[in-house]
Amino acid sequence: MTVEELLKPRYKVIADYPYNPVEVGELECSDTEEQGKFLDQFPHLFKKLEWWEERKECDMPEYVKSTTLIGRAYKISDANEKYEYGFMIDYPMSEHHVLYKDTLPITKEEYEIYFIGTLNR
Repeated sequence: MTVEELLKPRYKVIADYPYNPVEVGELECSDTEEQGKFLDQFPHLFKKLEWWEERKECDMPEYVKSTTLIGRAYKISDANEKYEYGFMIDYPMSEHHVLYKDTLPITKEEYEIYFIGTLNR
């Protein structure tokens, strides 16, 4: 999936309502900003999902950047131990647990810029 597709707002239907065309528990994507604002008005019917919530592993990005550690980016490879809410990476002399909620997906090109930036420090 592309970064744009991963960041597209998604909502989970959490309660039934009259003339509901979608089953409770199913996901809806917000195609427009106006539709997203409309769905946000009904938090008792729709739960706005974070970009990483309820994604299949095959839909997860290969690269993410940290939103808490500026300038830090990660490649999520098969070698990383993955959890529902994050992944474990190896640092020299220690392991580090990264939470998906503290990251945003990025492209390979953006990752390389972050990686080269850390080498030049």
